[in-house]
Amino acid sequence: ALLSQQLRHLTLVAPLPVEQSSGIDHVLASPAAGGPRMDWGDALAVPTFYGREGELALLSQWMLQERCRVVSVLGMGGIGKSALVVSAMHQLAAHFQVVLFRSLRDAPSCEALLDDCLQVLAPQPLDLSLANLESRISRLLEHLRSSRVLLVLDNLESLLSEGEVRGHLRPGYEGYARLLRRVGETGHSSCLLLTSREKPAELRALEGSHSPVRVLRLVGLEAAACEQLLAEHELVGSPEEQARLVEGYAGNPLALKIVAQTIDELFGGEIGPFLAGGTAVFGSLADLLDEQVARLSALEQTVLSWLAIVREPVTLEELRAVLVTPLPGMQILEAVEGLRRRSLIERGQRPGSFTLQSVVLEYVTAELVAQASSEIQQGRLARLIEHGLSQAQAREDVRQAQERLLVVPLLNRLLSASP
Repeated sequence: ALLSQQLRHLTLVAPLPVEQSSGIDHVLASPAAGGPRMDWGDALAVPTFYGREGELALLSQWMLQERCRVVSVLGMGGIGKSALVVSAMHQLAAHFQVVLFRSLRDAPSCEALLDDCLQVLAPQPLDLSLANLESRISRLLEHLRSSRVLLVLDNLESLLSEGEVRGHLRPGYEGYARLLRRVGETGHSSCLLLTSREKPAELRALEGSHSPVRVLRLVGLEAAACEQLLAEHELVGSPEEQARLVEGYAGNPLALKIVAQTIDELFGGEIGPFLAGGTAVFGSLADLLDEQVARLSALEQTVLSWLAIVREPVTLEELRAVLVTPLPGMQILEAVEGLRRRSLIERGQRPGSFTLQSVVLEYVTAELVAQASSEIQQGRLARLIEHGLSQAQAREDVRQAQERLLVVPLLNRLLSASP
Protein backbone atom coordinates (compact mmCIF):
# COMPACT_ATOMS: atom_id res chain seq x y z
CA ALA A 1 0.00 0.00 0.00
CA LEU A 2 2.88 2.36 0.86
CA LEU A 3 4.47 1.64 -2.53
CA SER A 4 1.23 2.39 -4.38
CA GLN A 5 0.85 5.62 -2.42
CA GLN A 6 4.38 6.70 -3.30
CA LEU A 7 3.86 5.92 -6.98
CA ARG A 8 0.73 8.06 -7.10
CA HIS A 9 2.58 11.07 -5.70
CA LEU A 10 5.96 10.47 -7.29
CA THR A 11 7.14 12.92 -9.96
CA LEU A 12 9.51 11.20 -12.34
CA VAL A 13 9.95 14.33 -14.43
CA ALA A 14 13.06 16.38 -13.75
CA PRO A 15 12.63 19.95 -12.45
CA LEU A 16 12.33 22.45 -15.28
CA PRO A 17 15.85 23.54 -16.21
CA VAL A 18 17.06 26.91 -17.31
CA GLU A 19 16.24 27.65 -20.97
CA GLN A 20 18.58 25.56 -23.09
CA SER A 21 19.38 25.52 -26.76
CA SER A 22 17.75 22.82 -28.84
CA GLY A 23 21.02 21.87 -30.46
CA ILE A 24 21.32 20.22 -33.83
CA ASP A 25 19.62 16.87 -34.20
CA HIS A 26 21.36 15.88 -37.40
CA VAL A 27 24.40 17.15 -39.22
CA LEU A 28 23.45 17.27 -42.89
CA ALA A 29 26.42 17.89 -45.13
CA SER A 30 26.00 19.06 -48.70
CA PRO A 31 29.37 18.72 -50.37
CA ALA A 32 30.38 19.97 -53.78
CA ALA A 33 28.18 19.16 -56.75
CA GLY A 34 28.33 15.49 -57.59
CA GLY A 35 29.39 14.49 -54.07
CA PRO A 36 27.30 12.42 -51.67
CA ARG A 37 24.52 13.86 -49.53
CA MET A 38 25.46 12.98 -45.96
CA ASP A 39 23.38 12.91 -42.79
CA TRP A 40 25.62 11.80 -39.95
CA GLY A 41 22.73 11.86 -37.45
CA ASP A 42 24.13 11.27 -33.97
CA ALA A 43 27.22 9.46 -35.20
CA LEU A 44 30.33 10.12 -33.15
CA ALA A 45 33.17 12.15 -34.55
CA VAL A 46 35.77 10.00 -36.33
CA PRO A 47 37.16 8.03 -33.38
CA THR A 48 40.74 7.24 -32.45
CA PHE A 49 41.27 4.00 -34.29
CA TYR A 50 43.65 1.13 -33.57
CA GLY A 51 44.38 -1.54 -36.16
CA ARG A 52 41.41 -3.10 -37.99
CA GLU A 53 43.00 -2.56 -41.43
CA GLY A 54 41.92 -6.03 -42.52
CA GLU A 55 38.36 -5.52 -41.32
CA LEU A 56 38.13 -2.16 -43.11
CA ALA A 57 39.43 -3.74 -46.32
CA LEU A 58 36.87 -6.55 -46.06
CA LEU A 59 34.00 -4.10 -45.51
CA SER A 60 35.17 -2.11 -48.53
CA GLN A 61 35.26 -5.26 -50.67
CA TRP A 62 31.78 -6.37 -49.61
CA MET A 63 30.17 -2.93 -49.92
CA LEU A 64 31.88 -1.68 -53.10
CA GLN A 65 33.13 -4.59 -55.18
CA GLU A 66 30.53 -7.22 -54.25
CA ARG A 67 27.66 -4.76 -53.73
CA CYS A 68 26.27 -6.52 -50.65
CA ARG A 69 22.80 -5.40 -49.63
CA VAL A 70 23.22 -6.00 -45.88
CA VAL A 71 26.42 -6.17 -43.84
CA SER A 72 26.31 -6.87 -40.09
CA VAL A 73 29.25 -6.10 -37.81
CA LEU A 74 28.90 -8.20 -34.66
CA GLY A 75 30.88 -8.32 -31.43
CA MET A 76 30.78 -7.88 -27.67
CA GLY A 77 30.32 -4.49 -26.03
CA GLY A 78 33.35 -2.22 -26.25
CA ILE A 79 35.04 -4.25 -28.99
CA GLY A 80 34.91 -1.32 -31.44
CA LYS A 81 31.93 -1.99 -33.73
CA SER A 82 30.74 1.62 -33.85
CA ALA A 83 34.28 2.95 -34.30
CA LEU A 84 34.78 0.57 -37.24
CA VAL A 85 31.55 1.45 -39.06
CA VAL A 86 31.98 5.20 -38.52
CA SER A 87 35.50 4.98 -39.94
CA ALA A 88 34.23 2.89 -42.88
CA MET A 89 31.37 5.31 -43.41
CA HIS A 90 33.75 8.25 -43.74
CA GLN A 91 36.23 6.37 -45.94
CA LEU A 92 33.59 4.98 -48.34
CA ALA A 93 31.13 7.90 -48.42
CA ALA A 94 32.33 9.14 -51.81
CA HIS A 95 31.12 5.89 -53.43
CA PHE A 96 27.49 6.57 -52.44
CA GLN A 97 24.96 9.22 -53.38
CA VAL A 98 23.44 9.37 -49.90
CA VAL A 99 24.99 8.39 -46.55
CA LEU A 100 22.64 8.15 -43.58
CA PHE A 101 23.57 7.15 -40.00
CA ARG A 102 21.08 6.41 -37.24
CA SER A 103 21.64 5.00 -33.76
CA LEU A 104 19.06 2.55 -32.37
CA ARG A 105 20.28 2.71 -28.79
CA ASP A 106 17.12 4.58 -27.72
CA ALA A 107 15.00 1.86 -29.38
CA PRO A 108 12.82 3.92 -31.76
CA SER A 109 9.85 2.17 -33.30
CA CYS A 110 10.35 0.84 -36.83
CA GLU A 111 7.75 3.30 -38.14
CA ALA A 112 9.54 6.24 -36.49
CA LEU A 113 12.89 5.19 -37.94
CA LEU A 114 11.45 4.77 -41.43
CA ASP A 115 9.71 8.16 -41.29
CA ASP A 116 13.00 9.74 -40.21
CA CYS A 117 14.97 8.08 -43.03
CA LEU A 118 12.34 8.88 -45.67
CA GLN A 119 12.36 12.55 -44.70
CA VAL A 120 16.10 12.61 -45.48
CA LEU A 121 15.86 10.55 -48.68
CA ALA A 122 12.84 12.49 -50.00
CA PRO A 123 12.76 15.79 -48.10
CA GLN A 124 9.15 16.63 -48.85
CA PRO A 125 6.09 16.06 -46.64
CA LEU A 126 5.41 12.35 -46.26
CA ASP A 127 2.45 11.00 -48.21
CA LEU A 128 -0.44 10.38 -45.82
CA SER A 129 -1.09 7.15 -47.72
CA LEU A 130 2.05 5.70 -46.07
CA ALA A 131 -0.02 4.82 -43.07
CA ASN A 132 1.25 1.28 -42.55
CA LEU A 133 4.62 -0.37 -42.12
CA GLU A 134 4.64 -2.18 -45.48
CA SER A 135 4.04 1.07 -47.39
CA ARG A 136 6.90 2.74 -45.57
CA ILE A 137 9.27 -0.15 -46.27
CA SER A 138 8.24 -0.20 -49.93
CA ARG A 139 8.95 3.52 -50.23
CA LEU A 140 12.37 3.05 -48.60
CA LEU A 141 13.18 0.26 -51.07
CA GLU A 142 12.25 2.54 -53.96
CA HIS A 143 14.95 4.96 -52.79
CA LEU A 144 17.44 2.13 -52.22
CA ARG A 145 16.88 1.02 -55.84
CA SER A 146 16.90 4.47 -57.47
CA SER A 147 19.94 5.82 -55.56
CA ARG A 148 23.15 4.37 -54.17
CA VAL A 149 22.47 4.74 -50.43
CA LEU A 150 24.60 3.74 -47.45
CA LEU A 151 22.26 3.36 -44.47
CA VAL A 152 24.03 2.69 -41.17
CA LEU A 153 22.01 1.43 -38.17
CA ASP A 154 24.09 1.29 -34.99
CA ASN A 155 23.30 -0.64 -31.78
CA LEU A 156 20.69 -3.04 -33.17
CA GLU A 157 21.01 -5.10 -29.96
CA SER A 158 18.86 -2.44 -28.24
CA LEU A 159 15.88 -3.96 -30.09
CA LEU A 160 16.63 -7.60 -29.30
CA SER A 161 15.08 -9.57 -26.46
CA GLU A 162 17.17 -10.86 -23.59
CA GLY A 163 17.19 -14.36 -22.19
CA GLU A 164 17.62 -17.80 -23.66
CA VAL A 165 16.17 -17.04 -27.09
CA ARG A 166 18.93 -15.04 -28.74
CA GLY A 167 18.66 -12.67 -31.67
CA HIS A 168 14.89 -12.25 -31.64
CA LEU A 169 13.24 -8.85 -31.54
CA ARG A 170 11.52 -7.56 -28.44
CA PRO A 171 7.71 -7.33 -28.38
CA GLY A 172 6.63 -4.20 -30.22
CA TYR A 173 9.66 -4.21 -32.53
CA GLU A 174 8.61 -6.98 -34.91
CA GLY A 175 8.46 -4.44 -37.74
CA TYR A 176 12.26 -4.47 -37.86
CA ALA A 177 12.14 -8.17 -38.75
CA ARG A 178 10.12 -7.33 -41.85
CA LEU A 179 12.45 -4.43 -42.68
CA LEU A 180 15.61 -6.56 -42.42
CA ARG A 181 14.14 -9.40 -44.48
CA ARG A 182 12.90 -7.15 -47.28
CA VAL A 183 16.14 -5.15 -47.51
CA GLY A 184 18.11 -8.41 -47.58
CA GLU A 185 15.86 -10.21 -50.09
CA THR A 186 15.00 -7.40 -52.50
CA GLY A 187 17.34 -6.39 -55.32
CA HIS A 188 18.73 -2.84 -54.96
CA SER A 189 21.97 -0.91 -55.40
CA SER A 190 22.38 0.25 -51.80
CA CYS A 191 23.89 -1.13 -48.58
CA LEU A 192 22.46 -1.47 -45.07
CA LEU A 193 25.35 -1.57 -42.57
CA LEU A 194 24.40 -2.80 -39.08
CA THR A 195 26.17 -3.16 -35.73
CA SER A 196 24.93 -5.49 -33.01
CA ARG A 197 26.17 -7.65 -30.17
CA GLU A 198 24.01 -10.49 -31.49
CA LYS A 199 23.08 -11.68 -34.95
CA PRO A 200 19.45 -10.83 -35.78
CA ALA A 201 17.54 -14.07 -36.33
CA GLU A 202 15.90 -12.64 -39.45
CA LEU A 203 19.24 -12.52 -41.30
CA ARG A 204 20.48 -16.03 -40.45
CA ALA A 205 18.78 -17.69 -43.41
CA LEU A 206 19.93 -14.97 -45.82
CA GLU A 207 23.64 -14.74 -45.01
CA GLY A 208 26.38 -16.68 -46.73
CA SER A 209 29.84 -16.34 -48.28
CA HIS A 210 28.30 -15.86 -51.74
CA SER A 211 25.13 -14.13 -50.58
CA PRO A 212 24.52 -10.35 -50.70
CA VAL A 213 24.03 -10.57 -46.91
CA ARG A 214 27.31 -10.87 -44.96
CA VAL A 215 28.41 -10.95 -41.33
CA LEU A 216 31.71 -9.67 -39.91
CA ARG A 217 32.49 -10.81 -36.36
CA LEU A 218 34.87 -8.52 -34.51
CA VAL A 219 37.28 -10.07 -32.02
CA GLY A 220 39.92 -8.41 -29.88
CA LEU A 221 42.57 -6.17 -31.36
CA GLU A 222 45.78 -7.70 -32.66
CA ALA A 223 48.93 -7.39 -30.55
CA ALA A 224 50.42 -4.46 -32.50
CA ALA A 225 47.22 -2.41 -32.18
CA CYS A 226 47.04 -3.16 -28.44
CA GLU A 227 50.67 -2.08 -28.01
CA GLN A 228 49.84 1.20 -29.75
CA LEU A 229 46.84 1.74 -27.46
CA LEU A 230 48.90 1.08 -24.31
CA ALA A 231 51.73 3.29 -25.56
CA GLU A 232 49.35 6.20 -26.14
CA HIS A 233 48.26 5.87 -22.52
CA GLU A 234 51.96 5.92 -21.54
CA LEU A 235 51.90 2.58 -19.74
CA VAL A 236 55.22 0.95 -18.95
CA GLY A 237 55.81 -2.80 -18.94
CA SER A 238 57.77 -5.61 -20.46
CA PRO A 239 56.45 -7.31 -23.60
CA GLU A 240 55.37 -10.24 -21.41
CA GLU A 241 53.48 -7.94 -19.02
CA GLN A 242 51.78 -6.15 -21.89
CA ALA A 243 50.80 -9.47 -23.47
CA ARG A 244 49.35 -10.71 -20.18
CA LEU A 245 47.33 -7.51 -19.74
CA VAL A 246 45.99 -7.68 -23.29
CA GLU A 247 45.15 -11.37 -22.96
CA GLY A 248 43.33 -10.74 -19.68
CA TYR A 249 40.93 -8.36 -21.38
CA ALA A 250 40.79 -10.29 -24.67
CA GLY A 251 42.05 -7.30 -26.65
CA ASN A 252 38.86 -5.35 -25.95
CA PRO A 253 39.81 -1.72 -26.69
CA LEU A 254 37.30 -0.12 -24.31
CA ALA A 255 38.32 -2.42 -21.45
CA LEU A 256 41.98 -1.70 -22.13
CA LYS A 257 41.39 2.07 -22.18
CA ILE A 258 39.54 1.91 -18.86
CA VAL A 259 42.09 -0.30 -17.13
CA ALA A 260 44.92 1.85 -18.54
CA GLN A 261 43.54 4.82 -16.61
CA THR A 262 43.38 2.70 -13.45
CA ILE A 263 47.01 1.64 -13.90
CA ASP A 264 48.04 5.23 -14.49
CA GLU A 265 46.22 6.56 -11.40
CA LEU A 266 47.02 3.78 -8.91
CA PHE A 267 50.32 2.32 -10.16
CA GLY A 268 52.03 5.26 -11.83
CA GLY A 269 51.51 3.73 -15.27
CA GLU A 270 53.46 0.55 -14.44
CA ILE A 271 51.77 -2.65 -15.60
CA GLY A 272 53.89 -5.00 -13.44
CA PRO A 273 52.67 -3.82 -10.02
CA PHE A 274 49.09 -3.90 -11.29
CA LEU A 275 49.46 -7.52 -12.39
CA ALA A 276 51.13 -8.40 -9.09
CA GLY A 277 48.27 -6.93 -7.09
CA GLY A 278 47.35 -10.30 -5.64
CA THR A 279 43.60 -9.91 -6.13
CA ALA A 280 41.65 -10.99 -9.16
CA VAL A 281 42.92 -8.47 -11.68
CA PHE A 282 40.77 -9.40 -14.64
CA GLY A 283 37.01 -9.07 -14.66
CA SER A 284 34.12 -8.27 -16.92
CA LEU A 285 33.55 -4.88 -18.49
CA ALA A 286 30.78 -4.32 -15.93
CA ASP A 287 33.28 -4.99 -13.12
CA LEU A 288 35.65 -2.43 -14.65
CA LEU A 289 32.86 0.13 -14.88
CA ASP A 290 31.88 -0.55 -11.25
CA GLU A 291 35.44 0.24 -10.19
CA GLN A 292 35.73 3.32 -12.39
CA VAL A 293 32.43 4.85 -11.28
CA ALA A 294 33.26 4.22 -7.61
CA ARG A 295 36.37 6.39 -8.02
CA LEU A 296 34.55 9.31 -9.64
CA SER A 297 33.92 12.52 -7.76
CA ALA A 298 30.34 13.41 -6.80
CA LEU A 299 30.15 15.92 -9.64
CA GLU A 300 31.55 13.44 -12.17
CA GLN A 301 28.90 10.92 -11.10
CA THR A 302 26.21 13.59 -11.44
CA VAL A 303 27.38 14.45 -14.96
CA LEU A 304 27.45 10.74 -15.85
CA SER A 305 23.85 10.37 -14.64
CA TRP A 306 22.63 13.42 -16.55
CA LEU A 307 24.28 12.27 -19.76
CA ALA A 308 22.40 8.96 -19.42
CA ILE A 309 19.13 10.86 -18.91
CA VAL A 310 19.69 13.36 -21.76
CA ARG A 311 20.65 10.43 -24.08
CA GLU A 312 22.15 12.55 -26.87
CA PRO A 313 25.34 14.57 -27.45
CA VAL A 314 25.34 17.88 -25.56
CA THR A 315 27.68 20.84 -25.19
CA LEU A 316 28.98 22.17 -21.88
CA GLU A 317 26.39 24.94 -21.88
CA GLU A 318 23.55 22.51 -22.60
CA LEU A 319 24.76 20.24 -19.79
CA ARG A 320 25.06 23.19 -17.43
CA ALA A 321 21.48 24.21 -18.23
CA VAL A 322 19.98 20.89 -17.08
CA LEU A 323 21.85 20.68 -13.77
CA VAL A 324 19.51 21.37 -10.86
CA THR A 325 22.28 23.08 -8.86
CA PRO A 326 23.97 25.85 -10.89
CA LEU A 327 27.73 25.36 -11.10
CA PRO A 328 30.59 27.35 -12.63
CA GLY A 329 31.47 26.26 -16.14
CA MET A 330 35.05 25.47 -15.10
CA GLN A 331 33.90 22.86 -12.57
CA ILE A 332 31.72 21.18 -15.18
CA LEU A 333 34.57 21.28 -17.70
CA GLU A 334 36.89 19.58 -15.19
CA ALA A 335 34.29 16.88 -14.52
CA VAL A 336 33.79 16.26 -18.24
CA GLU A 337 37.55 16.11 -18.80
CA GLY A 338 37.83 13.55 -15.98
CA LEU A 339 35.19 11.37 -17.66
CA ARG A 340 36.97 11.72 -21.00
CA ARG A 341 40.30 10.61 -19.50
CA ARG A 342 38.58 7.49 -18.20
CA SER A 343 37.13 6.73 -21.67
CA LEU A 344 33.57 7.01 -20.35
CA ILE A 345 32.49 9.70 -22.83
CA GLU A 346 33.14 10.32 -26.51
CA ARG A 347 33.00 13.35 -28.77
CA GLY A 348 29.79 13.90 -30.68
CA GLN A 349 29.55 14.89 -34.32
CA ARG A 350 28.50 18.44 -33.41
CA PRO A 351 31.49 20.63 -32.49
CA GLY A 352 31.98 20.84 -28.74
CA SER A 353 29.47 18.09 -27.96
CA PHE A 354 30.03 14.85 -26.07
CA THR A 355 28.00 11.81 -25.05
CA LEU A 356 28.34 8.51 -23.21
CA GLN A 357 29.99 5.57 -24.91
CA SER A 358 27.20 3.08 -25.75
CA VAL A 359 28.30 0.41 -23.27
CA VAL A 360 28.60 3.07 -20.57
CA LEU A 361 25.15 4.47 -21.41
CA GLU A 362 23.61 1.02 -20.98
CA TYR A 363 25.46 0.52 -17.68
CA VAL A 364 24.51 3.93 -16.21
CA THR A 365 20.89 3.58 -17.36
CA ALA A 366 20.59 0.25 -15.51
CA GLU A 367 22.23 1.77 -12.43
CA LEU A 368 19.84 4.75 -12.45
CA VAL A 369 16.81 2.46 -12.59
CA ALA A 370 18.16 0.19 -9.84
CA GLN A 371 19.08 3.10 -7.55
CA ALA A 372 15.76 4.88 -8.08
CA SER A 373 13.86 1.67 -7.34
CA SER A 374 15.85 1.11 -4.15
CA GLU A 375 15.29 4.69 -2.96
CA ILE A 376 11.55 4.56 -3.57
CA GLN A 377 11.19 1.26 -1.71
CA GLN A 378 13.13 2.76 1.21
CA GLY A 379 11.06 5.95 1.16
CA ARG A 380 14.01 8.14 0.08
CA LEU A 381 13.73 10.21 -3.08
CA ALA A 382 17.00 12.17 -3.01
CA ARG A 383 18.31 10.94 -6.36
CA LEU A 384 14.98 11.38 -8.12
CA ILE A 385 14.69 14.91 -6.76
CA GLU A 386 18.21 15.69 -8.00
CA HIS A 387 17.88 14.07 -11.41
CA GLY A 388 14.39 12.99 -12.33
CA LEU A 389 14.21 10.44 -15.12
CA SER A 390 12.38 12.46 -17.76
CA GLN A 391 12.78 16.07 -18.85
CA ALA A 392 9.67 18.17 -19.36
CA GLN A 393 11.43 20.44 -21.87
CA ALA A 394 13.20 17.72 -23.86
CA ARG A 395 12.34 17.10 -27.50
CA GLU A 396 9.46 14.70 -27.97
CA ASP A 397 11.63 11.85 -29.29
CA VAL A 398 14.10 12.24 -26.39
CA ARG A 399 11.29 12.34 -23.84
CA GLN A 400 9.76 9.21 -25.35
CA ALA A 401 13.13 7.46 -25.08
CA GLN A 402 13.43 8.54 -21.44
CA GLU A 403 10.01 7.15 -20.64
CA ARG A 404 10.64 3.93 -22.60
CA LEU A 405 14.12 3.18 -21.22
CA LEU A 406 14.06 4.77 -17.75
CA VAL A 407 10.56 5.40 -16.44
CA VAL A 408 8.81 2.23 -17.68
CA PRO A 409 11.61 -0.14 -16.51
CA LEU A 410 11.51 1.59 -13.10
CA LEU A 411 7.74 1.15 -12.78
CA ASN A 412 8.01 -2.49 -13.89
CA ARG A 413 10.73 -3.12 -11.35
CA LEU A 414 8.68 -1.56 -8.57
CA LEU A 415 5.55 -3.48 -9.51
CA SER A 416 7.44 -6.77 -9.63
CA ALA A 417 8.87 -6.07 -6.16
CA SER A 418 5.54 -5.14 -4.57
CA PRO A 419 3.74 -7.88 -2.64
